[in-house]
Amino acid sequence: MFSTKKKRAMLLVSSGIAIAFALSACSSSTPSAGSSASSSSTAKPAVKLTHVVVATPNTATSPQSANFELPVELGYYKALGLDVEFQNLGTPQAVLGALATGKADFGIENDQSMVATEAQGQSIGGTAFYEFTYPFKYGVAVSPTSKVTKLSQLKNTTVGTDAFGQSEYTLGQKMLALEGVTADDVHWLATGVGVASGQALQKGQISALFYSDSGFGQIISAGIPLRFLSIPKGVPQVGGQMVVASNNIWSKHRSLATNLATAINETNVFIKANPTAASYAYLQQFPTAAPAGETLKQQIASVSLPLQLRLKLYTPPAGSNLQPGGIYASSLKESVTFGNLPASTDVSKLYSTAITKDANKFSVAAVQKQAAAYKVPGIKGQVAIPKVPKNTP
Repeated sequence: MFSTKKKRAMLLVSSGIAIAFALSACSSSTPSAGSSASSSSTAKPAVKLTHVVVATPNTATSPQSANFELPVELGYYKALGLDVEFQNLGTPQAVLGALATGKADFGIENDQSMVATEAQGQSIGGTAFYEFTYPFKYGVAVSPTSKVTKLSQLKNTTVGTDAFGQSEYTLGQKMLALEGVTADDVHWLATGVGVASGQALQKGQISALFYSDSGFGQIISAGIPLRFLSIPKGVPQVGGQMVVASNNIWSKHRSLATNLATAINETNVFIKANPTAASYAYLQQFPTAAPAGETLKQQIASVSLPLQLRLKLYTPPAGSNLQPGGIYASSLKESVTFGNLPASTDVSKLYSTAITKDANKFSVAAVQKQAAAYKVPGIKGQVAIPKVPKNTP
């Protein structure tokens, strides 16, 4: 849980040299290979950091979480006084439990889980204040040689999803129901994160895979061919993912939420401006995110594709008039209908836009400049990514 402590800033880079530098709207600092970014205006010795715990529903690390994980490697959290610890708890329900018991200061949640909890008369243990992935990110893939051309043909088959308890599984069941395929008509199999799910499809262990954009990106990057089925009409635009502050943080330490949201916003700008640099930075933070034994360019490409598939969902939906990170209330409302929940379910209790404006008070141009100047060893320009199949989410 959150506590204040002093730490020496030291970020390891590919050359083995520890580099820390500060960047502001007027700064002329230029990042070198693998160096960190910072939104502070001047270099400061012995930064006083506040330690916070962010609980996620993830079972493992993957590029789908890059925009809230990368601020560590890029230095954005640190520049704003945060020492962030991630705890992957495996399910949205576990995250809500950690928020309710005070074991986490922030939690990563999806709209459907939050709304279902509220509909049951239970508290989510906090307030959603930042949306880092907007709807809609889901798809259904089969092997290119499969005779399946529509969801209704999946009756009496085994279908896969990354993990039970995740939004892909929930939404997959609903998609099938819209096409007349009930829960009794199929057997579900949890096939694992990323490439593991693609291999299950490739080996014929499942007839179809219900997954999300960045997960499919990992599979395509691994050279596993996919063909996507059409999404049925009437699927609500749900699947938004949000950061929730615990009741303690929101009521007594709201500035920490503002700083967290600001760092994620800065990282979104960085990723959009230079996906290759962002992918390289991600590999520095998580070296096992790409297959071992490949060249650096190949490793970057394997991270960059899922990253680029996801980055289009960093921007609020057209017509929403939201600033980046603002909560898209429509998906919460649609989650009520989608989940066959009582129409009286009050989703307004679940979120706040109180800090959205302040979380966007940084220089976009400065971050873009820093991203453009970030040097990846031995690579110029953007690394080419694999071509994606038609209808890839």
